[in-house]
Amino acid sequence: MNATSPALTFRKALPADVTRLADLFWASLHAHPAYISYSEIQTGIALDSEMPAPDGRTKWERYILGKITGSHSRVLIAEQDSELAGFVVQTLNTEYERTFGVIDDLLVVASLRGSGLGRDLLEAGITWLREQGACDIYLESGVSNHRAHAFFEHYGFRCISHMFKLV
Repeated sequence: MNATSPALTFRKALPADVTRLADLFWASLHAHPAYISYSEIQTGIALDSEMPAPDGRTKWERYILGKITGSHSRVLIAEQDSELAGFVVQTLNTEYERTFGVIDDLLVVASLRGSGLGRDLLEAGITWLREQGACDIYLESGVSNHRAHAFFEHYGFRCISHMFKLV
């Protein structure tokens, strides 16, 4: 399957999409705990870098609804034949001297990884953030999510810091 297939469409997520987005995110998080990064821990979605929280799905649903309805964020979803194929979550931050953007989440269903869909979603997220005035664009990734690190580095992202937590 090629990411440019006519059966693949992109659209802005709606509040009605929360359950489908949560289904995909939660299944992926359980299958690949390496996805967990500090933001999942800080928001209570995960207990630590290896374990989703028992009520983490509910917390993630609140989080994604806030991103869908927020005035400085956007959730773009990709659908293949009306089935959720992936999504990207972007947030614009205008509170500091330099306006910056954050790719908060990027997820593609396992069967479409390597198809170009992740690239298409990442590029769409970057484009939207740039159109909103972002000077810099950041993202974070779980410490053991090496495949994602290589993907992001391939598209020009570089590690600029390490996040530590007192345990």
